Amino acid sequence: MAIAKYFAKDLLAIKQIFAHGSLEKFEELLNAHVIEIAFDEKALNKAGLETLDLLTRLVSRLYPRVKFTFLGEGISPYTNQFAKLARLINAGIEITEAPATVTIIVGESGCVRSGKVVFVGSDNWLAKINARKPIGSRECSNPFGAGVAACLAASNTFRFVFQDYIQKDLDQDAVFDLLNLNSPVTHSIEPPDLAAVDLGAVHLAGMGAIGNGFLWGLASLPGATGELVIVDPEKISVSNLQRYVCTLEHDVDRTKVELAATYLSGSKLACVPFEGTWAEYMKNRENHIELVATAVDSARDRIGVQSSLPRLILNGYTETNIAGITRHLNFGASACLVCGFVPEKKMRDHSQEVADNLGIPSMENQVRHYVAYNFPVDDALLNLISQGNGISIDDLAQFRGQPFSNFYSNAVCGGMLLSLVGSSNLNASMEAPLAFQSALAGIMLASEVVLVKSGYRAEASLPNSTQVYPLLKINDHNPYTTKLSKDLTMRCICNDQDFRLVYEDKWKQNTPLA
Repeated sequence: MAIAKYFAKDLLAIKQIFAHGSLEKFEELLNAHVIEIAFDEKALNKAGLETLDLLTRLVSRLYPRVKFTFLGEGISPYTNQFAKLARLINAGIEITEAPATVTIIVGESGCVRSGKVVFVGSDNWLAKINARKPIGSRECSNPFGAGVAACLAASNTFRFVFQDYIQKDLDQDAVFDLLNLNSPVTHSIEPPDLAAVDLGAVHLAGMGAIGNGFLWGLASLPGATGELVIVDPEKISVSNLQRYVCTLEHDVDRTKVELAATYLSGSKLACVPFEGTWAEYMKNRENHIELVATAVDSARDRIGVQSSLPRLILNGYTETNIAGITRHLNFGASACLVCGFVPEKKMRDHSQEVADNLGIPSMENQVRHYVAYNFPVDDALLNLISQGNGISIDDLAQFRGQPFSNFYSNAVCGGMLLSLVGSSNLNASMEAPLAFQSALAGIMLASEVVLVKSGYRAEASLPNSTQVYPLLKINDHNPYTTKLSKDLTMRCICNDQDFRLVYEDKWKQNTPLA
């Protein structure tokens, strides 16, 4: 058995939740657990299989020992199918018959286990989890409840495995409602029929971890038609595998938009991949853009999308212990995408942030040139990092000659430097969500696109921001839907008269959603 080769990124995510503990301790803890995914005949409908698929994609990225058990009579070919998928995600994973410490059951069967048992299922837009009795998965064409159910199961599994580090209660009997987001909203119209839904033209900005969850959701929607334009400039790196649920180990070095086009090839959606930045895409764009789903990492990228003035924007994001969605459906009248990123005080220079994350905070002047010009990594920089962190320069030699952005992405964002340094506070400012957190944000984003495009959200007076705390219980704390306020400093672009006039001229034939 083996921890996945991209575990350094998991380590970075785990250390954001609890700083104490070493790489060796975390590896020892993970190796001590066997995660079982069990299912019966009732789980072999579309919704049940979707939950099982995403569960396999989530569990296999973190845990080195898993097992797949069919609870019905005879042998099911799906046990081998899921085991094969797990090995494609982590070639060193152990498919074992050892007793499980955590068993996740999809279907209507119970079973006797000495370890923790988690029952999950779904009913259309509802994701369900129970600690005491089976739930079942209702046959339907809607993948969103099934996908969120898998994320809830993965979250509860994580909380159980790491219970000595995080004292978080597990869900006992919970329902996550993707239609109303557990808010007291009433509707006079029926939810959309997902057996046949026309999404028209949708743009996805960013094919990262949230984008992967978004892609998984729409690819699992067989009745969806329309055009999906996916914009991203990057290739898949090893560290991306940690939470990109649509990726396999052999996808490393493929462009992210190529992966998306391949993943959608079996659907009715027409995928238009664009390998480049949003700014590069907009240079050659002649027609107006009605709806953009943003799944980008930085405030700068979000500002760029909002500045292009699409009619509607739905934003998916993750922060430490948060998966969230914001809705920007009426530019100028309500909070736009930029409103949440107007700084209230002077921000730390980006080059200083990079120097801090490299463990050499006093060397910001030297680091600045590498950041500004993307200089190749040389011995001068490697020596600074080696001496500043007390590690051998030989451990960093593989990055010599690489563009600085590649080095930073793999060594810092990928968690490699943290694994070399050990239990220091390096990378304290880095965001590295767990796989189920990013997948949850992406699936919620995809479901919001469907609900907005079908007109369902236009009728509902749902506030424009929804946050989920994946390590807290559903119902007691989640989801939390509230109003995101407009920027009151008057510095945001939605308060700029020129931006507002251009927006109104572009969309004067369309009434923005309330």
